[in-house]
Amino acid sequence: MWFDRNFENWNFLPNEIKLLCINRLDFKSRLSLGATAHNERSLVNNASERIYINSFSIRDRSDSRDLEIRFRERGNPEQIKIFREDQIVLKAIPLLSYLFNNGYIHSFGLYLNKNQESIRILTRLTGESPFYIRGVRGQLHLEHFPFFARCAANSMKGMTLRYEKLEMFPVDRFLALPAVNSIEFWRIDVSFSRDLGVAIIRKWIEKDVKIGSTHKISSCGGKPMDDFIAEFGQELILDRTDTILRIKTRNPSKHLILKTYNHSDGCVFKMVPSDFKPSDYSKIPNRDHTLLNNFSRV
Repeated sequence: MWFDRNFENWNFLPNEIKLLCINRLDFKSRLSLGATAHNERSLVNNASERIYINSFSIRDRSDSRDLEIRFRERGNPEQIKIFREDQIVLKAIPLLSYLFNNGYIHSFGLYLNKNQESIRILTRLTGESPFYIRGVRGQLHLEHFPFFARCAANSMKGMTLRYEKLEMFPVDRFLALPAVNSIEFWRIDVSFSRDLGVAIIRKWIEKDVKIGSTHKISSCGGKPMDDFIAEFGQELILDRTDTILRIKTRNPSKHLILKTYNHSDGCVFKMVPSDFKPSDYSKIPNRDHTLLNNFSRV
C-alpha cells in the first residue's frame, strides 16, 4: 500500500485512514491498539466493521466463583479467559461490553446459573450499540430479558434455551423482544406456560419455522389437549388420539405435533414434515437430550 511521505508515521495518519486499517484488525489487535491512547481507543470503539466471532460462551465455574469466557474468531484459535471474582467488574465486564458492542456473534452460549450475582452479569454491560447475535443456546433467566432487548431487531435466527425458573414462562414479554421475531429454529424448554404454548405455536405458524423446532412444557395441568384446543381453536386440528394432536400450518409441507405423556402432565410440540407417519409418533421424545448441545442447524 502506498502512502504520502507525510503519513508514513501512524500518528500522522488522518483518522479516516486509521479507521480503514482498524477495520482489518482482529479482536486482539484492536484491543491492544485501543489501549495505547485516548484517540485510538475512540477510533477502535467507532470502527464500522464488526468483528466476526464464530463462537462465544460465558459461564460461571462450578468449583469457584470465577467467570469463564471463551470465544473464537474466524480463522483464529479459541481464546479462554478466566476471571476471579474480584476481577469481574474491572476486567470481565469491560471485555464483555466490547465484544457485544463490536462483534457479530454467530453462536452464543449462555451458562450463568450459579447465583443471582452471576445471573445479573449481562445487565451490567456498558455501551450503546445494538448486539448482533445469530443464535443463542443455554440457560435463560428473567434477568436476561434486558440483555436480549438490546439485541438488534430481526438479528436472531436460532435459539436453544431452557427457562430455569419454576414459574410461569413470561411468553408475552419474551415474544415482544425485537430480536426474537426473526427466529427460524426453536428449541425451548419451560416448566409452566399459562397459555399451554399457544402464543409460541401461533408465532411458529406465522413465521414458518424450521422442521425440528421443539417447545417442551414440563407441567401442563390435567387436560393439556382439551385446554390447548379451547385456547387455540378447532379449525387447524387434523388428527387427535389420546396423546397426539396433529395441527395444520400455512406451509403444506409442514405439520405441528402436540404430544402429551401419560406418566406426567407434560407435553411437547414439534414441527415435522407433513408426511410424518403416525407410526413415528413414538419417536418424539419427552425430552430432547441434544437441547443444550446441538446447535448446528442455526
